[in-house]
Amino acid sequence: MTIESLPGYEIQAVYDHVTGLVAGAPNTIQDWSNVLSELGRPPDIPGELDLIRQQATGLMIHKARQLGANAIIGMRYESVHAGVQGWAGICAYGTAVWAQPVSLWARQQYGKMAEAGRVPPLP
Repeated sequence: MTIESLPGYEIQAVYDHVTGLVAGAPNTIQDWSNVLSELGRPPDIPGELDLIRQQATGLMIHKARQLGANAIIGMRYESVHAGVQGWAGICAYGTAVWAQPVSLWARQQYGKMAEAGRVPPLP
């Protein structure tokens, strides 16, 4: 979440800053776009960029879980451009925390997310 706190939850531990970076040469998207055009299909550049953003988010979440976190606060995205070759990427970043549900609503919400495998079970 891009917010700094989670209503109904108490932040009990702050683990570390976590990132997920997916990078590549910009011509990769352009090459894919050209292939689709040759096949008579319009290129889906926004869809490709959304896929890259999802991959960066997944990497960030994986790192947070490795630390033992069950939430990420202050989450943001940043585009990254580097080098003479024109490498570019999307970076997802935030702070990995353990958020304990304290309100009835938060406990119910957390239980549903745990059943779906989206968060670890409470200790």
